Amino acid sequence: MTSLWELRRWWEDFYRVESTGDVWSATLLADPAEVLTADTAMELRTKMQDHHSAWSGRRTAGGCST
Repeated sequence: MTSLWELRRWWEDFYRVESTGDVWSATLLADPAEVLTADTAMELRTKMQDHHSAWSGRRTAGGCST
């Protein structure tokens, strides 16, 4: 089971992770307008993995290497 602490620990360089108990959210630090939400920690983890992969690909394709 994924916890708030675990998500924060693994994603602290990329997302601000929060939970109200009912809603889990991850705000992209590089673009605070991008916010992911989910009903569970596991669902949010999957969304962050997918989003980070796509976001990193966009940055690389755009010529930015950092």
